[in-house]
Amino acid sequence: MRYSDFRKKEVINVATGKSLGFVCDLVFDEHTGCICAMVLPGQDRWCVFFQRENGFCIDFDKIIRVGPDFILINECELRKDKK
Repeated sequence: MRYSDFRKKEVINVATGKSLGFVCDLVFDEHTGCICAMVLPGQDRWCVFFQRENGFCIDFDKIIRVGPDFILINECELRKDKK
């Protein structure tokens, strides 16, 4: 799956039923080259590159299912992205 495919999918938290927005960045493990997390925009829903506050970082192991239009995650507590 390509990065552009992730950007088109809406991320939904099944713990709360809320939409968290769309993926704006991916975090890679520098040793393996594997994706280890997704970054979602903050409250303004713009990509973290264009806002002052950092977005939310969701570990890749929290993904339940990747559908054609959405990504379901199981995350009760979101953590701030450390830039």
